[in-house]
Amino acid sequence: MKKFLFLIFLIFLISCSRRTIVKNFDFSEWRRDSCGCLHIRENLSDTLIKYKDFFLDLDTAQVFKYLGQPNHKYQSDYLFYVTPGPECLKGDSSGIGISLIVNNKGRIKYITKVLLD
Repeated sequence: MKKFLFLIFLIFLISCSRRTIVKNFDFSEWRRDSCGCLHIRENLSDTLIKYKDFFLDLDTAQVFKYLGQPNHKYQSDYLFYVTPGPECLKGDSSGIGISLIVNNKGRIKYITKVLLD
C-alpha cells in the first residue's frame, strides 16, 4: 500500500512540476527580431499559437523572459509584432501581431493573432 501511495504522489509531482517546452520554437530568434523587421517572427508565429497553452496562466514577467518585451501595451493587452512594425516601415502600422490578454491577477488568459491597422 505504501508503494502505491508513493507512486501516486510521484505521478502527481511530475505532472504538476514543469510545463512542456515549446517544440520547434527558437525563443532567442524571436527576441532578436524584436520589431519583426527581420521576418523571423513570421515563421515562428504559427508555432507560438500552436503551443499557446504553454503560456496560459504564466505571469507577464515569465512570458517576457521567453518572448522579450512586447512592442505595445494597451491596458491588459500586450502586443508583439509578427510582421514588420512601424519602426521598420516608416510609420505604416498595418500587419500581423500576437496579442496576449492578461487577467486581473497579471496572468496570461488568452493568446491570439491579430490584424494591425
